[in-house]
Amino acid sequence: MRLLIRDLQPGQNYKVQLRSTDGSSFSEWSRLFDLTTVSDTTIPNAPTWNTADPATPNGWDPVATSFVARWIKPTINTDSSAYIDHDHYELQLTDGIKTVTIATPATSYDMSLQTNRAFFDTPKATVQARIRAIDTCRPCWV
Repeated sequence: MRLLIRDLQPGQNYKVQLRSTDGSSFSEWSRLFDLTTVSDTTIPNAPTWNTADPATPNGWDPVATSFVARWIKPTINTDSSAYIDHDHYELQLTDGIKTVTIATPATSYDMSLQTNRAFFDTPKATVQARIRAIDTCRPCWV
């Protein structure tokens, strides 16, 4: 379960109690839950592309009928502190008209010919990519 509770201080301990409503009546209060807010609220650096072919600096390597994108996980945040709260990556692909966003825990993505066709209606020979590291502090990302 995820809760959004605004205006809490980073790295602090809190106690939370919950109750539900159907719009006209309320349940009893729940037991107390301990909650600790994340201490790292800094945006992570962007991952760097990791490509086998220097001619493809945006991270795409052609492999048979697929494109494979590879990147390296950032190790520091934008303030030079250690990047310790990684959650996943968001890979944005665009053909200049349509944009597709993929969430993945992996440091690579294999876009097959069939996936290329499904994303862009007809397979594209050129697709621009952008990769972002998403940390547990959402929406702290670049």
